[in-house]
Amino acid sequence: MNAPAVPTTDPVIIEAMQHPRELPPEEKTMETLRLMMSNEFIDNNPELIQRLIAKMMEHPAPPQGQMRQIQAGTDFDIYERLPEIKAPTLVIHGEADRSLPIENGRILASRVPGAELAIMEKMGHGFMWEAFDESNRIMLDFLKRHPAKKA
Repeated sequence: MNAPAVPTTDPVIIEAMQHPRELPPEEKTMETLRLMMSNEFIDNNPELIQRLIAKMMEHPAPPQGQMRQIQAGTDFDIYERLPEIKAPTLVIHGEADRSLPIENGRILASRVPGAELAIMEKMGHGFMWEAFDESNRIMLDFLKRHPAKKA
């Protein structure tokens, strides 16, 4: 069985990674955040955004690493092997994710036996920042219901 056709990364994001604009590092980092989060969240959380920018500038991702990540997402196909996963699995996905469209999360959850799908409504790829408390609640609830088994 071949993997179904799924929506791919927004071309705007691919273009930004393949041909980054020459910007000062802080502006380039802000541009990256704007691709991952809503403008509303960025505008309403200036202190958090400044902390994120500072942290991202401390440990910048090299451009070739970003491109390899895109290549892995488009070239690596594990669709057929997903049913082999036996561990409790939580797929958490932003509904408005432009990097990895929501249909990818739905397919992943449908292929892993017993997987749970949590959709973060109106959230993008940066849902962990935009909905910190809610995403942590979802993950902690999942972990409480699936404690690690002792060897």
